Amino acid sequence: MRLIAKCLLLIVSFAVCGALSEHARGGGGPFGSMIVVAFLAFVATIAHELGHACAVLAVKGRVHAFMALPLELRFRPTRLAFVSRAGRGDLGGYVLYTLGTRDSYGRRLMIAGAGPLANLVLAVLVGLSSNALPVGSGQDTLIALSLLSGGMGLANLIPFEGSDGARILKASRQKLRTVLWRN
Repeated sequence: MRLIAKCLLLIVSFAVCGALSEHARGGGGPFGSMIVVAFLAFVATIAHELGHACAVLAVKGRVHAFMALPLELRFRPTRLAFVSRAGRGDLGGYVLYTLGTRDSYGRRLMIAGAGPLANLVLAVLVGLSSNALPVGSGQDTLIALSLLSGGMGLANLIPFEGSDGARILKASRQKLRTVLWRN
């Protein structure tokens, strides 16, 4: 399943990169498009991880660290650092958190779903707002961000080890078991 998610992200990235290089002005070409795609993927990753962090705070949890490749922000003590996650299996970022005594499957389900939801909401909002711009004034870049963020949100819903989809599936099963066990 991880391979399917990576292929989906790769296809979306190449499609966006190709579309941007076709519409690029100023001779940036494919290399310039790859840099833009990398930056937009970073923005989409930040939105995704912020979705998780906001959900943690909404359920009264505590965020310890926020990471979007290649930056990690740690709290208490506050520290921003460049990190290498090569070979660790993360596709882009994570949020370290604790829920304390209020830990529950419902809260974990909400937190896991908040990242992909943030990506999908960003995709829709940016995609709709791109229509308000005249052609050639950044509209292509906004459409590219919309496609990348949407692809990231969908890829994260695929259940494989470490994905939000796997966390959603696990929390849903556990919540269902506790509901059925009580009855």
